[in-house]
Amino acid sequence: MEMIASKNPTKTHLLLLLLLVFFLSLACSQPLHSEPMSTTTTTATQPTPPPPPPQSKIPHAEAGGAARLRRIVLGVLFGSLTGFLLSLAFLYAIRVAILHAKYAPAIVRGPVSFTPQISPKNLHSALPSAQPLAHGPNGKYYKLVLDNDVTVAVKRLEASRPEASPSSMPNVSKSDMRRVQRQLELLARVRHQNVMGLKAYVREADRLSLAYDFVPGGSLEDVMKRVRSLQVNLNWDARNRIAIGVAKGLRYLHFECTPRILHCSLKPSNVMLDEGFEPILADCGVSRLIASGSADPELASSLYSAPECYQSS
Repeated sequence: MEMIASKNPTKTHLLLLLLLVFFLSLACSQPLHSEPMSTTTTTATQPTPPPPPPQSKIPHAEAGGAARLRRIVLGVLFGSLTGFLLSLAFLYAIRVAILHAKYAPAIVRGPVSFTPQISPKNLHSALPSAQPLAHGPNGKYYKLVLDNDVTVAVKRLEASRPEASPSSMPNVSKSDMRRVQRQLELLARVRHQNVMGLKAYVREADRLSLAYDFVPGGSLEDVMKRVRSLQVNLNWDARNRIAIGVAKGLRYLHFECTPRILHCSLKPSNVMLDEGFEPILADCGVSRLIASGSADPELASSLYSAPECYQSS
């Protein structure tokens, strides 16, 4: 060996270098003796998993800002829409009030005629010369002959008490007066052979005079008195005609008129009879007219309300 090394030292060194490299490579390929102990320790105690990487706060901030912006936009839109609708409602209310004030019917204080046969001026000038016919609980009846030889029956409405007369009630509002005027115009549109329609009226400071066609036969109450005194013979045909005519008149008032009119004061003295004993209902709606125009609470509460009052139209 020494002879080989002495003869060629370079080869010897090269051989040693190769052996060193071989052992180093072999040592690197083999696991260390301490690795099994480390493996058992690792399997015995499970290591805590590493915490997840911290999430970025930028997406959360962006989401919160978008939600806040959305709420602001919705609030502005809702407030603007609400204000716009309220403005429209306010303008509409103003327009309705202006139109109502503009087109509200004027209160007619002078004589009003619904037929060309009666002149309002002639009616008003002839009222003082009217002949008294009868006296009712809410007014007096007069017979009046006009200048053109037209005979009318005039009823002057009176309150139930002297202290409740129209002249002593300055607190009656214009709306109540317009309501009375509309009721009078409604009574003037009545067209039925068994119902007496209003022909004209005169509104004065202390009374209201209503003009109707004059019926010379008188009322059913007058005929009943004459029948009891044997002055008139009222046969069954006439009685049947009276009953059927009264029923027809009430049916027209309660079911065929638009709007319906309630008589409110049906009694023999308000059923007029012509020469053929055909009945004509008078004073249609006059009792309610007095209650609405006189502002007398006792009179308004004492009126009889027919079952038709509680029926739907």
